[in-house]
Amino acid sequence: TADPKTDPQGFLQALPAGEQECLVRTFGADGLLALVAQDLPPKDAMEKVKGCLSEGTAKRLVLGMMLQQAKGSISEQSLGCFIDQVTAVRPGVKFLDLVGWPGEQDKPPPEVMLALLRAGANCLSEPEFASVGMLGGGGGGPTLTQLKCLFANADEPTLTRLMSLGNESSGQAPPAEVTAAASKCGLGPGPTEGRYTR
Repeated sequence: TADPKTDPQGFLQALPAGEQECLVRTFGADGLLALVAQDLPPKDAMEKVKGCLSEGTAKRLVLGMMLQQAKGSISEQSLGCFIDQVTAVRPGVKFLDLVGWPGEQDKPPPEVMLALLRAGANCLSEPEFASVGMLGGGGGGPTLTQLKCLFANADEPTLTRLMSLGNESSGQAPPAEVTAAASKCGLGPGPTEGRYTR
């Protein structure tokens, strides 16, 4: 997959013909090139883009963007596993509706965030996990070992509660079971609510 920022024309030409035609009809040829090259296109425009892409194309594009972000250090097999596991959290829901377009600011709901982390723990090696920077991996977020520890020592409601903290702004202390699970794995609450750091 071509990088849309450095090669928007190549990026678009890699799409199936019918999907290219849909995008050109929607935005015009010049408008489409300008849209693809933006760092974070408007949300309403991205919704129209999603409407032109098949599920298979959406998955391939996200896969390619993640590979580029990781500078090619993640195998396609690992990311294919990752995408399949995340998609399984809500069967029948499109992948982009689950996780959003790369770079979108809206946080996925807690159960989807949990699925993203579980897929990372199940499908990626330690170097792959760090290169993706999942939850700040390599920059203050949990390591793959710590994440696997959480999944081994916390039940589903506790894990979901942990994921939901980042969507709350009450300033209240996390529940005791969340703190206990995080502490057991060498994690503690960070300076902003809902973020656990090593």
